Amino acid sequence: MTANEQLSLIADELRAIANMGLYRTENIHDRERYEKTLSLSAQIVSTLSQHKTDEILDIYREHMVHVCPFLGVATQLLCRRPHIRVRYPRPLIW
Repeated sequence: MTANEQLSLIADELRAIANMGLYRTENIHDRERYEKTLSLSAQIVSTLSQHKTDEILDIYREHMVHVCPFLGVATQLLCRRPHIRVRYPRPLIW
């Protein structure tokens, strides 16, 4: 796995953690931490994609529901529908 792929996965995981926290927490201090986590994810993606961090954050906020590879695979296993396929970034893993 390349460094860019690893950073993309890290950004994806940070975004998933932030989204879950922002969805579930009511504590203002926790919200600030999750906003910071979301911002760190956007900074990583910004560095990899050459888009501005604010643009990435806007996209994140417009699409708060985000299916990461792990959630997609879990969905496939639970639904048992062959047409729902999510490929994990590593080769030959479905």
